[in-house]
Order: sequence, then C-alpha cells, then structure tokens
Amino acid sequence: MFSPVIKVEISNQDGGLTVITDLDMSFTITKTAGKEENTLSLQIFNLSDTVKNRISKDNGTILLRAGYEDEMPLQIIFKGDICFTQLVVQKPERVFTIEALDGNKLLKATKAVYSFKSGSTGKQILNYLIKNHNIKMRSDIDLLPILDKQYLTGSNFNGILLNALNNICSDLNLKWSIQNGLLVFWDKKKLNGTLKGRIYLSKDTGLIGSPEEVKIKDEETSSSSSEEGSVPKNNFRKGWQITSLLHPSIEPGSIITVSSLKFTNTVIVRAVDVNHTGSNIAGGENVTSFTSEVYNE
Repeated sequence: MFSPVIKVEISNQDGGLTVITDLDMSFTITKTAGKEENTLSLQIFNLSDTVKNRISKDNGTILLRAGYEDEMPLQIIFKGDICFTQLVVQKPERVFTIEALDGNKLLKATKAVYSFKSGSTGKQILNYLIKNHNIKMRSDIDLLPILDKQYLTGSNFNGILLNALNNICSDLNLKWSIQNGLLVFWDKKKLNGTLKGRIYLSKDTGLIGSPEEVKIKDEETSSSSSEEGSVPKNNFRKGWQITSLLHPSIEPGSIITVSSLKFTNTVIVRAVDVNHTGSNIAGGENVTSFTSEVYNE
C-alpha cells in the first residue's frame, strides 16, 4: 500500500502563504448535510516557532489536500476559515492544533437584508442572495426540480446569511451545505444530488470491510407532528455505514455505487454525513467513513 500524503496551505490576511508538507500531521474532518459548518481539526508535530507565530497572528484560511503518494496532484479535502490555534508541549513532541470551519465567515459574519414585493418567488430571492453576496456555487439550481413558492404578501428579511438561506431553502424543499467554500444544493425528497459524476466503491477500489446497516433519523418527520401539542415522533429510515480508503471527493450529497458481498446486487447510496481521518505518521492511514441512505433514481 502506498504511503499517506498530507499537504497544508495556510493564507494569512496580509497575503502571506505557508505550505507544510514535510512534518508529521494528522487530521479529522466532519462534513454534514445540514446547516452546521464542516469542521477540521489538524495536528502538526514539531512545528517551528517562526512558522507557528506566522500562522497564529490572525485567523486566516486553510486548504488541506490529502491522499496517497501515487495520487498526484492531491485532491482538496477541506477549505475553511481558521477559528482556533493552540500549542501543547508533550516532550519530546510539540503539538500544534488548528481548528477550522468551512464557510463560517460567509454564513455567520455576513448580514443579509432584502425586501421583495408581493408575488415574488422563493427562487427569485435565492438567486438574489447568491448574486448579491457573491456566493460561489457547485450546484446549478436550474437543474433541480424546484416547486417554486410565491409570497403573496411579499417577503422581508434582516439577519445573518445563514438564516436567510435556511428560510428560503426550507420553503423550496431544498437541502444545502457549504463544501470547501462552494454552495451545494439537492432536492430533499427525490434525493437527486447535483454533484457531478458518480463514485464506485468495491474491495478493488478501496472499500474496507462490509457496509453495516444503520438507522438514519428522519429530520422532517421527527421535528413536526400532525396535531398541535402532540409529542413529535422519532421516525427513522434505513441506511448504511460505509468505510473506505480516503476518498476526498465523497461529501454530503455524493452518489455512490457500492459493490459488496453484503449485497446481492450493487447498491446505489447517497452520502449523508462524512468523516475523513488521516495521518502521514509512520503506520498511519487515510480513511473515509460515511453514513448513507439508499438512493432512488
């Protein structure tokens, strides 16, 4: 098996760039299909004080690439805003930790204000938010089967961009998330992710072990009830927990074809929550683990 490789690029607000490739590092990345930001926790061992001070002087941005030595160029697996740094000395090691959030500054530090007249639609407002705040996108919302909503009395908003996107996407029955700084949409009911391409996993392409059946909480039915005052029911749907060698392109919404002795035929799933872990330390490995739901084409 080829050795794991990690490359870190950190940009400071003054334009400075720090690239780290030759130190021992480990990381944990969590990516979700909800409104919470994706998170990165990165540990760098025995970083010099000069480089540590340069990184710590402001909350810049971090770009993490990871894979194996035969995979060049390395794929981007995380891009986000640094929110925390800490040095811990554990002799003889010096462990420098960086924590970052994907889209944090865009979503929570950006104010959104709009006022649309009666007869305006949800899609109009969504397009306004995207263009007005210069949001970079990977999905094309025009390709989604959106049942547009018309606001007969108009629509007004004054708050953070995160809440504005949540409100409009809920009305349009869309799921959304920020993945490596890009806005991604998909339809909640039909599960037809708009990420380009399809991933194939088998024992020959990195699948580790066998998929394990899990229950995925249905966020729609568990958060509502049919009668006022009734206790919301926790409804679940069938899903699969799947693990493979590191696959940076797997993220919430990814459509994956899985071939395993667990299944009579290949199964097509859509990733819901994704965890990437990795280490370039001797004996370390890069792994992707994700929960998924059966995808209906």
